[in-house]
Amino acid sequence: MTPTDENGSEINGKVSLGNSANAFRDLYLSGGVYVGGTGSANKLDDYEEGSWDATITCGTSGTVTVAGAYNNLAYTKVGRVVTVQGRIIVGSVSSPSGETRISLPFVNHVSLNEQSDYAALTAHLYGVDFASGTIDTFWEVSPGQQYGKLLAEKDDSSWQTINASGISANDIFYIAGSYITSA
Repeated sequence: MTPTDENGSEINGKVSLGNSANAFRDLYLSGGVYVGGTGSANKLDDYEEGSWDATITCGTSGTVTVAGAYNNLAYTKVGRVVTVQGRIIVGSVSSPSGETRISLPFVNHVSLNEQSDYAALTAHLYGVDFASGTIDTFWEVSPGQQYGKLLAEKDDSSWQTINASGISANDIFYIAGSYITSA
């Protein structure tokens, strides 16, 4: 089915489907939709909203257990862009050590372009013990990983990993932001 003018001749970009007063209710597609062009980069073939049970893990040893059901975080995936948000409340810890990691719903993209393959997600912390002089914290998502590691930014210094040994019961971790996945 292609759009035509009043004489039956095919035309491009002149016919709308519905209008502001007379919209269609639902559209069901088995493929994708091309937005703004016909190239493969213009094809949108995925949209989903959901949740995942996020975990906090330690890079070296020990455990961080989430309090009750305080780990169900939300995501929206449009094409390859994944947006996440929510918070985790720690229930208990057992000798945590090493990097502090939060699980993500999808693996981060790997394009072999070193800089574009990294993402930084917002991290707000309540109660977590980290190095004095810290200006900001963020979750760094590295290429090919399905987790973010918690880093601290300090004035006139390199980023530092926030060691899981600074986590205690009742600490709260917030996460928000977007990253790109491969599929």
